[in-house]
Amino acid sequence: MNFLKKYKKYIILFCLLLLLSFFFPFSCDDFYWGSKSLSFSTIKEIYNDLFLNGRWLGNFIAIFISHNHLIKALVISIISTLLIYIIDKHEKISGLIFLLLILLMPVNKFTQVIIWGSGFSNYMISTFLFISVYYLVKKYYKKNNSKWYEKIGLFIVTLLNSLVVKNITVGTLMVLFVCNLIYFIKNKKVNINLIIMFIGSIIGAVMMFIHPSYLNLLFGTTINDRYIPQSSRSLIKTIKNNLFIQMFNLLINSNILLNGFTMFVFSYLYLKKKIKNIKVLISFYLLTILIIIGCLFKFNIYFMFVIDILYLINYFYLIYMACKFEKSIWEIILLMVSVILPLVFIQPIGSRLFFLPYVLQIILLFRILDYNNVVIKDYVWLKVIVAIIYILLLYMNIENYKCEIERDNYIKDNLDSKLIVIDDFKYSKYVWSGDIDSNYFGKYYDLYHGYDENIRYFVRGGMNND
Repeated sequence: MNFLKKYKKYIILFCLLLLLSFFFPFSCDDFYWGSKSLSFSTIKEIYNDLFLNGRWLGNFIAIFISHNHLIKALVISIISTLLIYIIDKHEKISGLIFLLLILLMPVNKFTQVIIWGSGFSNYMISTFLFISVYYLVKKYYKKNNSKWYEKIGLFIVTLLNSLVVKNITVGTLMVLFVCNLIYFIKNKKVNINLIIMFIGSIIGAVMMFIHPSYLNLLFGTTINDRYIPQSSRSLIKTIKNNLFIQMFNLLINSNILLNGFTMFVFSYLYLKKKIKNIKVLISFYLLTILIIIGCLFKFNIYFMFVIDILYLINYFYLIYMACKFEKSIWEIILLMVSVILPLVFIQPIGSRLFFLPYVLQIILLFRILDYNNVVIKDYVWLKVIVAIIYILLLYMNIENYKCEIERDNYIKDNLDSKLIVIDDFKYSKYVWSGDIDSNYFGKYYDLYHGYDENIRYFVRGGMNND
């Protein structure tokens, strides 16, 4: 009974997420991973296939969850609940606002990270591990002594963290190196726990980057999905594209609800007289509104870049006014920089790579409020809003799940046809990327179900139709 009372809200959250995620349809690469088994031959195939990568943990989780809706739902619910539990344990947050900001983040980000099984296996898992590593570093930075099983646990967590997403692997290495260096400079000795975490991270990074798709970068012959351009001209073009078109848009411009919450936080601090410069605050309002309008109406990219830079200057200055040089505040910003910086040189980049920075931004805002002794309670009206959003998402995914079942049954009954016409998902925006009418995903759909690979599909109203 004590357990149920203590963890009541997390149990409720888990059950709600389990119900919702059970209806997430399989799509895109899910069919590829679902056609694999967890065997040595699969390990060999992943290593030899240049289209794949060194995301060993993410790949194996994708294989594990892509065979069954219930298994997928259980994994999604467990990891998502644990992520919220860990953050809630270390931060003074409003669980309802945090959940609302996740449920209402940009649709393409939500679809890629939460609904799409392959995306969840990489981007939610890496977010969960990175944030776990961060809190472990904070704990063991002050604790040089630890038991043997704690040391093993630290090693395993940091090792696994390096086997999912490249920029987070690199970012974690930078963070752990800096933490070890600062500790050594301050204390004239090493922290064995931090050293173990750094070693685990290094070994994981080596395991990731010895994959042929990365080794081929040295010779400029990679065909991996993401890569660093080899020539200086193409590298400059990539950096320019990422900075002017992609990064600020994915980090700031498209996150309309988060921008609104940021405005609320600084407004609340002004009313509490924690921020006293009304001119800077009004400037921040205007820039935020301009960013939202510019994103909706697709303003000139170079104009938006200037606005984004001015926004960041205002943003950081407001943080300084509210928190001065409080270490716990600025370390979150440095964490964001550590995982975003490697993306400047990589192409292509997408919304899902900015899920971790999105979560870190939410933590940052709540930490600013906590520093200024401001607590947002979970009011009844917040519960009502979250309940309405949840019901809407549940309804849309049930409709998509019903469509998935109907399509699968119709295809099964018409296997003699070489071209099978099926309907698009009713809420296709909540199903990630290419449907099975593309040759690539159609082939893996057939492989997944054991059908003839020569069968082709036409999706009425689908994104691949001319």
